[in-house]
Amino acid sequence: MPFACIFVPNFPVAAVFRAEPELLAQAVAIFEGKPPLEKVCAVNESAGRGYFRRQASVGKNLCRE
Repeated sequence: MPFACIFVPNFPVAAVFRAEPELLAQAVAIFEGKPPLEKVCAVNESAGRGYFRRQASVGKNLCRE
């Protein structure tokens, strides 16, 4: 039985961009969990350059300078 595997970096972000291509020019972060314990699980390149840190809570990301 053949088996294949593929790795798509930041797959949740890629899925959002496929569904909503107008977001391509913006910083996008995908969160997981229930408030107030949400964590950033995926970011695109522009969000990762200085806006959001992966696996940090929403509060910690919003309070960064």
